[in-house]
Amino acid sequence: MTADTDARDEGSQALDALFLAVSTERDVPSLCEYPAATVAAAKAAIATLTAEVRATRDPAARDTIDAITEHLADLARFREEKILHLRDAPAPLTASPAERIAHAEIAATIARLRGTA
Repeated sequence: MTADTDARDEGSQALDALFLAVSTERDVPSLCEYPAATVAAAKAAIATLTAEVRATRDPAARDTIDAITEHLADLARFREEKILHLRDAPAPLTASPAERIAHAEIAATIARLRGTA
């Protein structure tokens, strides 16, 4: 295998894992466990593919980067929507630390706007 093939394989694996995470998050009504390993692998694949694009200008690698980025954005959007719907309830145990902070800030802002804080 060449370095180009390895990078594409890493990108394909990241896409497959992200697709599953996005599909699960979309289909399950509650907030799913944060897929930290999947997100980390996707970001690593982006870094690897970016280096490949810089070296070879490979359009397939660039397309894979775009697809991974779109999947990451979709995952974040689905999770954000669920957190916003939970604004009057405690943050779910499946929220990441950053999502817990965002949930607390949203709840505090809503309380201030309602005049209850």
